[in-house]
Amino acid sequence: MLRILPLLVQIGGTILELGPEELARIRASSRPAYVKIDPASCGDACDALEPFWEMVDARLFPGGRVWRLRCGAHPDVCAELGAGFRVDVVGSLVEAWTGAAFERFAGEKNLDALVGWLRRVEDGTLARELAAARSRPPRDLRSTPAIAATPAPRGARRRREGVVRVAGVLPPALCAALLRRVNETLASSIAAVEAGTLNETDAFGRVHERRHRYDVKLPLVAETEAALHTLAHTLRPLVASAVGDAAELFDLSSVVADPGAAEQPLHPDQAWTDAATVVTVFVALQDVAPDMGPTLFVPGTASAATRERQNLKQHVALLDAGDAAVFDARISHAGAANGSARRRVMFYVSFKAAGARAGATSSESGGSLLGAVSKRGFTLADLAGTDPAGEAAPGEL
Repeated sequence: MLRILPLLVQIGGTILELGPEELARIRASSRPAYVKIDPASCGDACDALEPFWEMVDARLFPGGRVWRLRCGAHPDVCAELGAGFRVDVVGSLVEAWTGAAFERFAGEKNLDALVGWLRRVEDGTLARELAAARSRPPRDLRSTPAIAATPAPRGARRRREGVVRVAGVLPPALCAALLRRVNETLASSIAAVEAGTLNETDAFGRVHERRHRYDVKLPLVAETEAALHTLAHTLRPLVASAVGDAAELFDLSSVVADPGAAEQPLHPDQAWTDAATVVTVFVALQDVAPDMGPTLFVPGTASAATRERQNLKQHVALLDAGDAAVFDARISHAGAANGSARRRVMFYVSFKAAGARAGATSSESGGSLLGAVSKRGFTLADLAGTDPAGEAAPGEL
């Protein structure tokens, strides 16, 4: 949190309250605006940022462009911005309207980082950088090093990296069935949203670089249930090494990257904390070639010692159908650009440590999980069961 905020208390400034009408006015304007999004029960963690935003209005960007969105008062507006807060979140989220789109702050909440990011929004640098990144041709990833694979010795090296490949987590027939299910769910969800019979945020999670890319929330049906049990049994020791056996199901979804999807910015899915709170599992439902937009990881960025270092090497997850990339959600990663003519589909689940509060970041304030699935309260131990579904994957994250 901002450690020098007490020095700003006397500066003054006004934070305006944001609702549906104000959001519509912001979107109709080409002028940047800044939104502090507070979950319904945020308390002191959100109050700590108030002096900073008052300073932004009074000194940096005056003119009534600093807003507070209270999710308790306007849950629909929060959901529209991808901030539904169905789980506990530490502190506020920060969004900026660049004049063309909302972009979320992804860095650590310290004064230098926030002010630097806001200035890049204000002078148009961020919008230009994003436009340039989105127009670049896909990178050639054939020479990029691959993420490490199990089996591997337990110990410090794996724990520092925070990501590992596990081969053959799901069998081919189940991958094929899941692929059909994801494609059917995506098509039906798009049709329902376009017809106005389904809220977009009820069907889709928030995702970076949304053009040609989708986070499709999945129902608990025969294919997804079989995948959950198989995956949980096989990966139970690996996942439990980071978040415990009682970890709660936090995501049940899929990431779809169609041809033309741009490369995402590097980002974590969870804000940095002293210990892991969420472990995520990406499973390829088809073989992933270098030109299909595979996931890039920066191993080691979950640790306090390395998270601020520059020039850490990116590694690529070139997975065969049924292979998994298992990672600590604090590490930096991104979907590469899909320059192929083929759709890339990843089934994914994640588990949150029991009782942990998920730290809000740029991608998801809460899990990508349908409400009906969330109510079931599944844990890693519940899903793993006692009936062997495959050889357990060794190692630690």
